[in-house]
Amino acid sequence: MISESAIDKVRELPIESIIGNYVKLVKDGRTSMKGLCPFHKEDNPSFSVNLNKNLYHCFGCNRGGDGISFIMEMENLDFQQAVRLLAEKFNILMEDEYDEERSDADKNKQAHKDSLYAVLEKLQEFFTDSLRVSARDDSRTAREYAYHRWPESFCAEVGIGYAPKESYEFTDYCQQHGLKEEFLIELGMLRRTEEGQVYPMFRERIMIPIRNKWGR
Repeated sequence: MISESAIDKVRELPIESIIGNYVKLVKDGRTSMKGLCPFHKEDNPSFSVNLNKNLYHCFGCNRGGDGISFIMEMENLDFQQAVRLLAEKFNILMEDEYDEERSDADKNKQAHKDSLYAVLEKLQEFFTDSLRVSARDDSRTAREYAYHRWPESFCAEVGIGYAPKESYEFTDYCQQHGLKEEFLIELGMLRRTEEGQVYPMFRERIMIPIRNKWGR
């Protein structure tokens, strides 16, 4: 596994240097740039890059994140692969967190942790889409509440979402994307009854993501 110090070095890369290889960016004020979103078709640029925060966000399709998440989307890579690709491109020496002296148990523990992070990233997409683009009545009500409390641009940038009223919306999404039930239970997203039935823990509520210092 890649060490956290190596991940930090990759995260510190200027995001415009990463995205500029895929998107033609132009200045949009002193601290931002804009361009046509590479994730959906558009004629007017809604894809914004914040140079101070080293983050991107598309106000058209609601995708956003840092340079690593951009490469994950563009190249269809997992987190580790995206970090290694950027490190190689920008000549950053990779330091492996786990060498031959580390036990298999430690390696398996880290791999399990990475799998949980991957599940959370997919759930983040579900919750933000449920708030921003869903036409359901409960989503519209949640959207009105969220945008009254915070600016829409802030909600989009930090990834504020909504857990819908109907539980099947969540469970169907998880099944369609192959999210393992045991991972969802471990993360506290599902709960199992004494009879063995599972149900979503969160319904009809605003979801606010909490990220660590590496943005995960």
